Amino acid sequence: MRLPENKKTADDEIASRVVKILTWGAAIAELKDIQVKVENGYVTLEGTVDFYFQRNAAESLVRRLTGITGVDNRLRIRPMMDVLDIRHGIREALKRNAEIEAENIDVEVSGSHVTLRGKVQSRRERAVAERAAWSARGVTAVEDLLTIQDAQGHRLAL
Repeated sequence: MRLPENKKTADDEIASRVVKILTWGAAIAELKDIQVKVENGYVTLEGTVDFYFQRNAAESLVRRLTGITGVDNRLRIRPMMDVLDIRHGIREALKRNAEIEAENIDVEVSGSHVTLRGKVQSRRERAVAERAAWSARGVTAVEDLLTIQDAQGHRLAL
């Protein structure tokens, strides 16, 4: 138990531990782009990361620490404006995944927003396709308009 007069020290200690755990986390590449604030044990993460998974990984790592009262994840994904690179990266990720018939999925990119259209055969295949879209550098939003159809072309309920 900490006494009220030690709150500032506790927050400083928590902030130091947050920085250390983010530094050690392999998923977080550029800590210089992340600012950490701690007030009464409540951690706020601000700044930018390149990938959606980095944003989630940072929050997950911080939540593991003891002594925190909550986490406000304000990390933004750094937009990448090369639409062709984003589309190509997603298409390649879809092709590499044995669970997905990539030719049935259309990837549309507008700025850093991705829209997936087409047909998949299961909810799992749909989730894998969405994960592939989120894995591309600079993607800030994914709109999943994929439909699930069985081998005979019947649309399945979502």
